[in-house]
Amino acid sequence: METELTLKEKFLLLCYTPDKGKPVFYSTYSMYGLVGAIMLELAELKKINIENKKLTLTNQKQTGDEALDLVVERIAKAGRQKKIGTWISSIAQSGLSRKIKAAVRNNLIKKRILSKREATALLIFKYNRYPARNTRPRRQLITEIQNLILKRQIGAKEIMMLIALIGATKMENNFFIREDRKKARKRIREIMKNNEITKVLDGTVTAVQGAVIAAIATTAVVSAASTSSG
Repeated sequence: METELTLKEKFLLLCYTPDKGKPVFYSTYSMYGLVGAIMLELAELKKINIENKKLTLTNQKQTGDEALDLVVERIAKAGRQKKIGTWISSIAQSGLSRKIKAAVRNNLIKKRILSKREATALLIFKYNRYPARNTRPRRQLITEIQNLILKRQIGAKEIMMLIALIGATKMENNFFIREDRKKARKRIREIMKNNEITKVLDGTVTAVQGAVIAAIATTAVVSAASTSSG
């Protein structure tokens, strides 16, 4: 890519339609994925570790990345260990999630990937949409994902992690035509089940990745069930 994007920026970019700038996916699910991407980035930076299924903050120093620092600050203030699934669920469903999403989105706007436009509903309610200013990065990401899944290629580390997040949050239907969706879902399950992603990750990130994917899959299902029954 001409413009370097972080894992969380790539994930959020995939969550918006390039033409109208509307979310392509259920917002709570996407927040699980976004927080999961942040946890993976923190693991790569050696900021967090998993011990006895619980997340440990190993370095509280600021990174200069607003979204990462918001999460580090929240974990540090807790003063006690929690399971990574608990962290993903609590952060994704809290008011902090809006600040996190805004921070990542603002980076995409600064990098001239997304734009911000005001829209009006029912001639009264104003809200913002975020259509693509540069559609190439999103198209290229989707092409890489499709090639890796349908052609059974081994992709770069971030693409493999991105596919794991897509699989956990059930986003795959947005990136494959109807005829390919069944095959895509099967291949994504194979990648996650057979630990193919571990071939391109170090030990710490692998441990966090496994915990993140399990947590997202579990909390997303519980949330969906609660929503449908409410």
